[in-house]
Amino acid sequence: MAYNIDELLALPVRERRKISERILSSLPENKTELILTNDEKHLLDERWENHISGKSKSYTSKEMWEKILKRK
Repeated sequence: MAYNIDELLALPVRERRKISERILSSLPENKTELILTNDEKHLLDERWENHISGKSKSYTSKEMWEKILKRK
């Protein structure tokens, strides 16, 4: 399914909230229900190692929101 993130972000706040709530409610409540492929596991392990070693930068949620809002 294709989607355009810019179009979604352009929706009114109320519509975006409805969409996000529906997406969140569709996620498994139990982490054992989430099945990852070997590629996904490898990617997560790689990202975690980069985080621990300092090779990647981490952001607070405030910093992320500032970056997201600047894109508009």
